[in-house]
Amino acid sequence: MSDSLGTPIHARGIFNFTYGVVQILKKLGHRVTLLVEPPQTGLLASDRKVQRQINDLGTRRAYFADVMRHFEGDRFRFDWHYPDPSEQRLADEHPHLMDFRLAMLDTENARNQFLFSIEPDELSEYAPSSYSDHLRIFDGILTQRGVYSESFRRGYQNLRPVAIDATGFDHVIIDTPHYIQVSGVSSRDISYVIHDLIPFYEVSMGFDWRKLFVHKMECTMAVGRNAIYNSETTGKYFKRIYGNDAVDREITIYPPIREEVKQAALVGDRNAPSNYVRAIRRNKAKERKQWVIDILKKNPFSQTKKIFPLPSWNGNLPFFCSILSDEPRKNVAALVEASRSYVGKANFIVMGQIDGNRYMERRPGNFPNLHFTGYVSDVQKFDLLRSCEGFIFPSLNEGFGIPIVEAAAFGAPIICTDLEVFREITYDQAYYFDANKKGDLVRVIEQFRADPNSKQKGLSLKRLVNGAFNQDVMAERLATLLA
Repeated sequence: MSDSLGTPIHARGIFNFTYGVVQILKKLGHRVTLLVEPPQTGLLASDRKVQRQINDLGTRRAYFADVMRHFEGDRFRFDWHYPDPSEQRLADEHPHLMDFRLAMLDTENARNQFLFSIEPDELSEYAPSSYSDHLRIFDGILTQRGVYSESFRRGYQNLRPVAIDATGFDHVIIDTPHYIQVSGVSSRDISYVIHDLIPFYEVSMGFDWRKLFVHKMECTMAVGRNAIYNSETTGKYFKRIYGNDAVDREITIYPPIREEVKQAALVGDRNAPSNYVRAIRRNKAKERKQWVIDILKKNPFSQTKKIFPLPSWNGNLPFFCSILSDEPRKNVAALVEASRSYVGKANFIVMGQIDGNRYMERRPGNFPNLHFTGYVSDVQKFDLLRSCEGFIFPSLNEGFGIPIVEAAAFGAPIICTDLEVFREITYDQAYYFDANKKGDLVRVIEQFRADPNSKQKGLSLKRLVNGAFNQDVMAERLATLLA
């Protein structure tokens, strides 16, 4: 069960973790089926006369085509409340009656679950993008209408959890707390992953998400008895809150380095010129031109070149890169502020879906050495990780830190926040700064640049992470849990 893989959502950290776990399961000889929320239109939504197992080749291909189009289409969305006012009123005023109604709905949905296999030769007919390519790794897909979006809504309102019939499966892995109940399999054969407990202490998170997380945790712990932690630090925090009796079996499985990352890191020389960086100059010139146009619209008499005599992007400078999302805890602002001290000295490239202009105060011309890429493909990401002088990760709270490990796999020296979990996964072989001290990131960058052993430190960490976070090591741990 994974809303990161089973819907067009792609929460990248959890997505990468679960994808790596599936790769391991395949190596161990297991067949893996993904629980998918299908589209609201098409054959999957309209066919009421369904069978538990679809054997007809043509039918299976038609259903799979619907799923592929779904993943190539709009991103996953859900509502906190029911769109029908009468339904929401029933949930608010008579939750027990609403639970009874939902129980009948779950019974119908369970009868209409689709389970169909995916044959490798069938996939050659499709041209998936990065949004659906992960479906190739699975042996089958189990679909149920609205399963993930409905679980978000019910979890927020503390209604009856969504019911899934897992009859016929040997084990169920829930890749992060979900508001779902499972029948047809013993709780001893259900494992759930705890990535972090950030919503309990991250004040910047909205109330809705914090409330949903609490209900998800309670529901998931009632469903399964095996806990998988993504770090020793996460396991320690979990037991601090829930105690040692919360689970029967527990194990730490670090997010394994994906095979794609492992293979890409073997190709090319460290600090080779970046193809992506060469193209940034054109983008920065376009940004500056638009910035000047916007200023002249407001004030036709502005002398922009005289007022802002800043240099343009210099692609020949060494650069630092980072992979972040647009959340307060990711601390993007600290990286933006640090870049001001290195105009003409070093460039900063931030990968991820971020409104860069907002952080640049809508004045990109004032940040000639800072570039926000938006979404990048794996090829582009690997190109930047291979070529950067160092990788900066300024996050304030994390359960693990997959970007750090992926960057380290390419031999990039790491500069990161001084968090307990970062110390754990970098083996004290990184450069750490105090996020609570203004200017400390700049101080540590200077320390890094003055250190003659910085490159060697990056290569040392590369050997450590490749040895500790490879799939073979994690496979041994996972096999023990599933035995």
